[in-house]
Amino acid sequence: MAVSSSQIKLSWNASTDNVGVTGYDVYRGGTLIATSLTTSYSDSGLSASTTYTYTVAAFDAAENTSAQSASASATTSAASSGGGQIPQTLGWYDIPNTALDGTPSLCPTYSDIQGQSGCVAVMAAWGGGVADPTRNLFIIQGGGHVDYHGNEIYGVNLNVNPAVPELLRDASTGANLATCGGNIETNPDGTPTSRHTYDGEVYAPNVDKYFFIAGSEMCNGGFSTSVWQLTPETWTWTNTNVTLPNGGNGGPFPMADYDPVNKLIYQYDNNLPEFYSFNPSTYAIVNLGTSYSGTVCGSGSSGGNLWTAAIDPIRRLFICVGSTGGYKISLNSPYAATALSMTGCAASSSAPGWVYYPPRADFVEWPGGNTVYFYDPDTDSCTSVTYAGGPGAAQTEGTYGRMRYFPQLGVIVVGNAMTQDFYSLRLDTPADANFSYRCNQPGVLNCQGFDTSAIFATAVNTTTPTDGFTEANEPNWSLDTTNKVSGAGSAHCSIAASASENPCGDYWAMFGQGSNLVNMGVGSTFYVQFAFRADSTWTTTNWTLYGPNGDNTAPKIVIFDNVQSSCDFTEITTHNHDAKDLPIVYTDCGALAATSSNGTTWDNNGQYWQQGWLSASPFAGYECAYNNGAFNGPNCFTFTANQWYTIYYKVSVGSWTSANSTIQAWIAPYGSQLRQWISVTNYNFGGNDNNCNTAGTGSGSSACAFNNLHLTQYMTDKIGAGDGSPAANVWYDELIISSQPIPSSCLSGCSQP
Repeated sequence: MAVSSSQIKLSWNASTDNVGVTGYDVYRGGTLIATSLTTSYSDSGLSASTTYTYTVAAFDAAENTSAQSASASATTSAASSGGGQIPQTLGWYDIPNTALDGTPSLCPTYSDIQGQSGCVAVMAAWGGGVADPTRNLFIIQGGGHVDYHGNEIYGVNLNVNPAVPELLRDASTGANLATCGGNIETNPDGTPTSRHTYDGEVYAPNVDKYFFIAGSEMCNGGFSTSVWQLTPETWTWTNTNVTLPNGGNGGPFPMADYDPVNKLIYQYDNNLPEFYSFNPSTYAIVNLGTSYSGTVCGSGSSGGNLWTAAIDPIRRLFICVGSTGGYKISLNSPYAATALSMTGCAASSSAPGWVYYPPRADFVEWPGGNTVYFYDPDTDSCTSVTYAGGPGAAQTEGTYGRMRYFPQLGVIVVGNAMTQDFYSLRLDTPADANFSYRCNQPGVLNCQGFDTSAIFATAVNTTTPTDGFTEANEPNWSLDTTNKVSGAGSAHCSIAASASENPCGDYWAMFGQGSNLVNMGVGSTFYVQFAFRADSTWTTTNWTLYGPNGDNTAPKIVIFDNVQSSCDFTEITTHNHDAKDLPIVYTDCGALAATSSNGTTWDNNGQYWQQGWLSASPFAGYECAYNNGAFNGPNCFTFTANQWYTIYYKVSVGSWTSANSTIQAWIAPYGSQLRQWISVTNYNFGGNDNNCNTAGTGSGSSACAFNNLHLTQYMTDKIGAGDGSPAANVWYDELIISSQPIPSSCLSGCSQP
């Protein structure tokens, strides 16, 4: 699968062996390029618009190697940012030449599938769609009843420039097409018959599959009670053999969406009415609620399902809107349903475009025309915005899932009619949408963009606890509206000439505010990412000259610790070691360093301060060792002046006093593929030099956790006044702390830790 202009992802079936398979050799064009210990590999650094062919060979513990596999090929996309030339300006954009039934038309011309309406009914007859944000692919599939009998699959590839409409799988025809009769679930070729798809099409990224729930089948319009699975790339269908609860009770009108928090698909059947979850990994269905009235997202006046639904993963809500307003169903037991007022929203309309928009943590509704409505579940009200050049009037029977958000591109895309181009809608600038999307992911505990002057006037409160600077209006911290990566500004730390050891004071960021503070103790994992930039003075100065002889007087960058303590076992410091622009990590004021001396592919008998080789491509990269006063290796990471970087951490706490914790860190120029520089999996926080036992309790139990961090330039033992050190500058932006992995600043074409 080509995922960008420079990267192709490979996967293959596992091999078997009487001794035991231990790994795989990966060949590109017959040349060995890598070894993988798993059944996947990501090949990066490729040329744009180029076809590459791959094979793999398995090897076992006895060093036997299999024959190479059959080959597979993929073509990288054109050298562009993708998005089908979608402009960065706000508003609607007609994505040119993307009509599925345009000139030329992609619609099959087989006479036995045309029905009463032809392929225009794929969208017009209660048809839905689904976004594949992994591939930036918009999938369209529909038809059904007497309108159209073709079951082909269309796609609009937004990952190439220009965007391309595609017929991904042809329709079943002739002997492969079922003959009209009663309810017809399956064609003779094992594919599902065409159907009104409504709002029942869902992409589940955890299994990389599309799911199609129920629908009104071809010929007599009988309702399916099944769930079908579609595999991307091969476009093969699988009947999950799942029967919907109560057999659909005569006709389920599906409304479904994927929940990224627990990786389930939630579906509401307004015919029963009933609410249930579907596990795309196990195919298990769980009945969650059956006590809903018929008015909750009820059938429309024409007898059809005139509703669209989407999930709010933060507030834990399933919200449907349509014919008679809107309802929310809690994703927490007992899954209660509540009617919404939706003050200021669009008048009730048939299955409008309705999508959760993470950059603002709101929903966006499109009932047709040029205006869209932002719905805020907290206020149960809407605001609106109008841009010229929209898609025009919506289909009479509704839009359903043909309006979707593509996070890599930062736009909403609408497929309104088979004879019409697809339209994009940009509501925020790309940089702001990128950061806001990451901020509004499930599991985020703190998000700070340093975009207002009020932030700099706030002092930290370690009792409450709440964020702030060591003191309000720190003289050497300021809002910089010029050097930034998003929003209105960044945090600028100005290091004065002959500055003291703490030239700017610290910015304290809590793992949640006040009573929502989260203590990351035994068995916990937390993630941190932020943007960092330094000027040429900072990167070229040997700061150790301005401290006592032999001291490592050099700037720290960030410290993770506990509000009640510092310089102990609950401390992780990133430090510009020996002022070599080479970051390292240590605990307990340097008592324990995050180093490794094993598992290497290169060895000079040194301690490994950067261990990127332990991570698979595309993350592998930095392998840097210390030996006799020198840092060397195949590839050491050092900072470049005036370059914004994203620094990303994952810390997993095992048990105190045991070597079973993990510290991992990645880095890259802002917006680029992250590469790993720290990977220590047998870390012992503080050894036995602490007051916490293995369970995280004891005389020091109140401090047995990480719960805050400091952005700092602290330089231990710096002499200060009169030491002759130069003035320098660093900047911080886009700080995010989370309890779950979230994307980095590189959303498009990048793999994530």
